[in-house]
Amino acid sequence: MKKIIAFLCVLNTTIALGQQIELFDSYMINFREIQADTVSRNNFISGKEISKELVRCFVPDKDDCECSKKGVWYRYASKMEKSDFIIAIISKDCDITKAGFYPYSDDILMVYSKEGKIIDYEVVSREGDAWHCYYSGTWEPLMLQVEQAFVENRNMKSQGALPCFINTYLYTMTSNGMIKKTILSEKQEGEIITTIDQDGPKRLIIKKRK
Repeated sequence: MKKIIAFLCVLNTTIALGQQIELFDSYMINFREIQADTVSRNNFISGKEISKELVRCFVPDKDDCECSKKGVWYRYASKMEKSDFIIAIISKDCDITKAGFYPYSDDILMVYSKEGKIIDYEVVSREGDAWHCYYSGTWEPLMLQVEQAFVENRNMKSQGALPCFINTYLYTMTSNGMIKKTILSEKQEGEIITTIDQDGPKRLIIKKRK
């Protein structure tokens, strides 16, 4: 009898794992493949919305003090498969914020096991009226550098430019799939400016010379 019960437990576990992997595959198929080792802004361009069912399974449920849950939704961006892990980028869009904050979009760096378990994650950048960022680095090995500009006084404008501060971070990954964040610099003065060319408006981060 004990052997039968043990067999049924193993069988149920195997079925559950198979269902989890099948669901994870249906999630992963929606991401674009990262084709180059060099990081580019194109890797962070988001696409269609992630369904609520898949969000519950594969996106961390973390409260955000600046955002109402009613206005939060997630979108697919890109992915890269490594030997032991899968790195993916998803976008968290916050359309309804608390008083005093502008809507924004966070880019989240996810690390999954091949079976779909969340190993680690980190919000690496933010875009919006009061934020802009610049990416550089490599995916193999993971060395993602992010220059994050943010506007503290959101009522200030200077000749079409927004005075800002810039923090620079470096994200790497340990051998067990954990994301390591290193602060390279903080609160460097600069401006977020908007230029227009034949492709339309573009936002740039300009650092002030020391």
